[in-house]
Amino acid sequence: MRIIFILLTVLFTLNGCKSAPPPPSPIDVEDIDIPEWVSLPPPDDEMWGIGASFAMKDYTAMITAETRAKASIVQRLQRYLDDTLRAYNRQADAENRAVDALIEDIAFKMDNTSLETAVVNKRTQMPNKTWWYRVYYKKTDARDAVFQILDSEIEEYPEFNPNRAIVFFDEQMKKPDVPLVTSE
Repeated sequence: MRIIFILLTVLFTLNGCKSAPPPPSPIDVEDIDIPEWVSLPPPDDEMWGIGASFAMKDYTAMITAETRAKASIVQRLQRYLDDTLRAYNRQADAENRAVDALIEDIAFKMDNTSLETAVVNKRTQMPNKTWWYRVYYKKTDARDAVFQILDSEIEEYPEFNPNRAIVFFDEQMKKPDVPLVTSE
């Protein structure tokens, strides 16, 4: 009886090993269907956002891809602002708590930025039916939008000087821009 139990245990163990799924194969980047313009750098005076979307209806995919492209610009502006305010805080020796609250307030306002002047300058539907959009946003428009947001915080944070902070933001904007692709 004991031998039968051991044989059954070995059989079930071996049978369980046979049914394990094969490990996933790595994704080959060569197989991904993307337009050639995705890797191009933007001109010095522009920011680019790139978005991709697949949907059963082309219109839905196109709207989603454009929205994602704009969202990628907003995300980058939020990162620039975060870096700006932290650099401002270090130099101004301001109280961290106030700047952290300011960063949260400004991030919320950046989320609600519509990028009305962002313009689609490329769109392509790939053979796999994915739509790719690229929008550009002038850095001068980005600076103006950010300054308006910073300037609106003067009353709530009197120790904050938006004119000094915008200098740090300008430094962030001078860095080479790598478009952020948003597809989820």
